[in-house]
Amino acid sequence: MGRYDDLQQSVTDLLVNLFPIGKGSARQLRSNHPGLTEDFIEFLLEIGAGEVGDGMFMLYNGLVQPMDIYGDEASEPLQSVLLIGDDMQGYCIGYITSNWKIWEINPLDWSLRPLADTSEQFIRDLLK
Repeated sequence: MGRYDDLQQSVTDLLVNLFPIGKGSARQLRSNHPGLTEDFIEFLLEIGAGEVGDGMFMLYNGLVQPMDIYGDEASEPLQSVLLIGDDMQGYCIGYITSNWKIWEINPLDWSLRPLADTSEQFIRDLLK
């Protein structure tokens, strides 16, 4: 039984556009980011990445550097952040790599707001 089996049965309409990553991609994530939490990798393997709901949230199929989304101006203020997704309106969600907790990034001033202690908590809150 998988960690997210209950979600596959209860919120299927929100998950229809998500596609699981392969085991090779999961191995690469673990190798490249040893501190990355298993709950995030398990979600990507069991449920997947892509558009949650109808334009509600974009969950990436891995970790993305902030400068890849925001440009070079984000490289210094967000140097300890790796992104997992965005709200499709400029606000990204990501890990602070020192503690692997989930934070929201305000693109106007690079301020961070704590969202969840774990990926699983964030995902379950998102799907409520």
